[in-house]
Amino acid sequence: MTLFRKIMIQGKLKGIVAVNLKDEELFAKLNPPVLNNLNRMRYIIDEHDDILYSVSNYDFDQEAIRQALAELSEDGGGDITHRNSNLLVNQLVSPVTGWRYVSFVVQDSLLAKSKKVRNVVLSVSVAALALGGVTIFYINAAAFRPVRRLRRLFSAYDRKSPGPEGIDLEKLAGELLSNHAHLSRLVRETMSEASSKLLYDIYTGNLSGRREIVEKWSRYFRDWTHEPVTAAILSIDRYEDWSRAFSAGDQSLLRFAMANIAAELFEPKWRLVCADFGKDKMAVLLQPREAGLRPEGSLKEWTEVVSGLLKFSVSVGVSTARTDAAQLRQAMLEAENALTYRLYEGYGRMIPFHEVSGHEGGETAPDEGLLEELLKRIEAGDESGSQEAAQRLVAEVRSRYGYPSAALSFLRTALERIDRLGQADDESVSSRLFERFDTLDLDDIGEELHRRVRPLVQRFRKLIDSKDFITCHRMIEHMKQHLGEPIGIPEIADEVGISSDLASQIFKQETGETIYNYLTRSRMERAAELLLKTDYKISDIAAMVGYQHENSFIRSFRKFKDITPGKYRDMMRTRMDAMLE
Repeated sequence: MTLFRKIMIQGKLKGIVAVNLKDEELFAKLNPPVLNNLNRMRYIIDEHDDILYSVSNYDFDQEAIRQALAELSEDGGGDITHRNSNLLVNQLVSPVTGWRYVSFVVQDSLLAKSKKVRNVVLSVSVAALALGGVTIFYINAAAFRPVRRLRRLFSAYDRKSPGPEGIDLEKLAGELLSNHAHLSRLVRETMSEASSKLLYDIYTGNLSGRREIVEKWSRYFRDWTHEPVTAAILSIDRYEDWSRAFSAGDQSLLRFAMANIAAELFEPKWRLVCADFGKDKMAVLLQPREAGLRPEGSLKEWTEVVSGLLKFSVSVGVSTARTDAAQLRQAMLEAENALTYRLYEGYGRMIPFHEVSGHEGGETAPDEGLLEELLKRIEAGDESGSQEAAQRLVAEVRSRYGYPSAALSFLRTALERIDRLGQADDESVSSRLFERFDTLDLDDIGEELHRRVRPLVQRFRKLIDSKDFITCHRMIEHMKQHLGEPIGIPEIADEVGISSDLASQIFKQETGETIYNYLTRSRMERAAELLLKTDYKISDIAAMVGYQHENSFIRSFRKFKDITPGKYRDMMRTRMDAMLE
C-alpha cells in the first residue's frame, strides 16, 4: 500500500513524497495474542466494499459478509446466524480513510471461556483482598512511620502542640515534589548548555586540571560510554565576507541551523555535543553508539549539506579519537591544527589530523627578499613588475608548503607592510581582514595582495611624476635617518630649504597626513619593533626613538597602538609563542 503527498514550493509542484506500507506490519495489531484461541474473522473493507485485508481462523465467505453488514445496527454492532452458529458482529469506521474494520466472533467459542474467566476473576479478587489487607497493615505499621516522625519534628520545632488536624504533610510534600520537578526540568534544559560550556572552558584553557575535567565530564556526559571520542572544529570560510553579508540576528540563526544539521546527520548512530566558540568557529564532540564507526564521512556530508542549504562554505578539521576525557583539549587543538591546512587545500574541505600530522615544513621561511623586491617595485611605480613580484611571492609560499601558521604570519606581515607603504586612512579595513585572516585560502590571500598593490603602484607613479615628490621624499628620508633624535617640523623644513608652513603643506598634499603624525607613527613602529625583538627597558627605547621623557613616549604609544608599551610587549610575545607551538 502506498500513500502519496505532493511537495508544493511557492505554488509549484516540486516533487512527491511516497510512503510504502507493508500489509503485515500495518495490520499487525489486528492479531492480539490474548484472543488467538477464539473463532473469529476480521476484515478491512474500503469505501467501495472491497476487502483490503482479512485474517480468519473460521470459514466464512464474502456473500455472508455482505449479508452481515446489511443486518448491522446503526451503532455498528449486532449478531447473525451463520451455519447454525451465532456470530457477534462489530464494525468501526475510520473518520480519516472511510475504511471499515469488521469483526465476527463465534459466540460459542467466546462463551466457552466464561467459566475459566470466572475462576480467574474470583482468584484474582481473593488475592487482591489479601494483598489489600497486607498493604493496610504495612502502611499503618511502617509506611506512616516517617510521616509520624516528621510530625513530631515539626511540632518540636514550633514548640506548639499540633491542632486536631496536625501539620498538612500532604501540602508540604506536594510543594517539595513540585519544586523537585521544576529543578529537574531546569537541569535537563541546561545540561546541553553546561556541556557546551565545559568544551569551551577546556578549549580556552580555563579548565585544565585533570581531576576537575574528569569530574565534570562524568556529570555532564553520564549517558556517554567508554567508546573513543572525536573532536571536530568547524570554521566558516571567508568569515569577514560572511559577517558583512548577514546581520547579527541572522548569524545566530545560521549557527543554530548548522548545529541542527549536525544533529540530524549524526543521529541516531552518534552521540554529539555542539559548542559555539564565537566568530567563525564551532566545535563538535562525537562518540559512536556502535564500535567501529568513523566520523569522516558524516563530517564531509555536513560540510556539503551546509553549503547546499545555507549557501556558504565551511571547512572542518578532525582530531584523532581519544578515550580519556582529560585529553579533550589536545583533541580540539589537533582539530584546529588540521583546520589551518585550509590555507593550501581550499574551502569546503574535511581535513583529518592524521593526514597532516606527518607534514614537515621547509627548513627556511619564505624568502623575504621577494617581499623587499615587491615593496621596491611598488615605490618605483612599476605596475607590471609589482604584479609579477606579488605572484612570485604567493607561488613561493605555495611551493615551500610550510606550516600554515608560519605561512600566514609571513603573508600577514607582507600585507601589513604594504598597508604601511600606503599609509591608508581607513585602518579599520586592514584590521577587519587581519582579525580572521586564517579563514582565507592562499588563492584569496593572493587576490587580496594584488588588490592592495594595484592602487599603491598607481599612487606612487603619480607621486614620482609630481614636482613636490622629491621634496617630500627628502623630508621622509631625513626623518628616517634622524628617528632617534628630538627633531621637529622646523628641522625637517630646514633640511629641504623651505619654510615650515610650506613643508607641512607639501607633505600633507603628497602623503595625505601631517609631518608630525608621520614622524610620530614612524617612531612608534620602530618602538614596537624594539619592544618585540629586544629586551631594552622602556625608558631606553623611548630615548632611542627621540623621546627625552618616558611618560611622553608612553602617552604617544598608547595613542597610536591603544595599548601601553609594556602590555604590547607581553601580548606580542605571547602571540608569537602560541604561533610557534
